[in-house]
Amino acid sequence: MFKYMNYSETDINILADMVKCNDLSVERVVEWAYSQYSDNGVEPWVEKITLASDKLDVLDVLRNNFHIHEELSYEIHAGKISFEYFHKKVSLEVTLSRLLY
Repeated sequence: MFKYMNYSETDINILADMVKCNDLSVERVVEWAYSQYSDNGVEPWVEKITLASDKLDVLDVLRNNFHIHEELSYEIHAGKISFEYFHKKVSLEVTLSRLLY
């Protein structure tokens, strides 16, 4: 995951999508949020994520602080599908149909 970065709109949208699709558990997101703390503190939205108890809490924090797109761009979607195929989570047929349709 990211650490001590400036977050782009794309980063946040990917994070939201991973949470929505259960690719990233709430526990992992909360762990990540705690890892962002430093002597200088942390962004307020990251602090709110540390208090999240479920997926809806995390998504609410992201939606309230960023413009979350309901659909990822084609390039990101294609990368996600390719990753799933590469790690043998989906077949070639499923990969091609998801990319083409």
